[in-house]
Amino acid sequence: MDTLELLRLATRAPSADNSQPWAFTQHGNALTCRYAHPGNFRDPFGASGHASLLAAGTLHENLDLITDGQVESRLDSRHEDIPWQLNIRPAGVSIPSPELCRKIESRHTNRHPFDKRAPGQLPDCQASPGVRIVTCTESARIHALGDALQLCSRARFNQPELHEWLFTSLRWNDEEIAAGDGLDINTLHLPPGGQHFMRWIKPWHRMEMLNRLGIDRIMSIADTVMVRQAPVVIALCGSNEAQDIWNAGRTLQRLWLALNDAGLAVHPYYAVTDLGNRRRAGRLLPGWEASVLRGEEICAEALGLAQGEQVHMLLRAGFARHAAVRAKRRPPQRFLSPGSGR
Repeated sequence: MDTLELLRLATRAPSADNSQPWAFTQHGNALTCRYAHPGNFRDPFGASGHASLLAAGTLHENLDLITDGQVESRLDSRHEDIPWQLNIRPAGVSIPSPELCRKIESRHTNRHPFDKRAPGQLPDCQASPGVRIVTCTESARIHALGDALQLCSRARFNQPELHEWLFTSLRWNDEEIAAGDGLDINTLHLPPGGQHFMRWIKPWHRMEMLNRLGIDRIMSIADTVMVRQAPVVIALCGSNEAQDIWNAGRTLQRLWLALNDAGLAVHPYYAVTDLGNRRRAGRLLPGWEASVLRGEEICAEALGLAQGEQVHMLLRAGFARHAAVRAKRRPPQRFLSPGSGR
């Protein structure tokens, strides 16, 4: 299989804010992939962070599907700079079926409201070892997850590091969007005038001032209202061990492909996971630990989490009311490290 075509398909995998934190190096017939800092982003996770390992797992799943299992993987979190590596030999890979290519290319995020009708039978998805898929259709459980997300979302709007991360991720104009990474502003579900408001709050001192007037609470309600209205919320759960996070990424991609292929829209929510990890690492600003902890407790109760389990990702799923703008990807050659040969 042509190397660039393999990269084009594989890197359709999801990653935090479409950061695509991967680099490939080719030496002869061997292609190696490792974590790479995502360029013109602030990266709050690093090579061994939860979101980075989750994204590596989604990439691994794509590569495994494309190559029919011809992927060698190494994961060792003791090596913080290079905690993982994937190895492939493209020359030995057959061209994948048009159906598989269509499924991978069709996977996308839809941040718009969904129809309230329940989707009925959800597609089957095999969870990887160490991962549990919990499907919530009961109104009380879904509302509880919305409450948990709102608590963590409000805390997120008060963290300057996460504010900076968001605004280095946003892409505002055609030139920035064409680069193929980050969050295309047109993919967000914003009210009239929302883009102008987002531009205005880009400097942290303005957001900080508005938070004192309660804008954080208003924005957290707006951020989570569609979760409370969702017909289905699906949680991926497991331990915080590196291998389980990696496997959660693989399961996430497998599940997302299946849901989109069944005609369902998907919107991921990461606030409970990210803010919970920050709380445990002592990386929250003072005064927000109790609120985030309460969000984690509500989430754990709603999902029946066991001791040592956490949420890796929440997915809102349902029938789309509006078509979504698709996020672009970097050209495949930009993933090849300098000096790679073909």
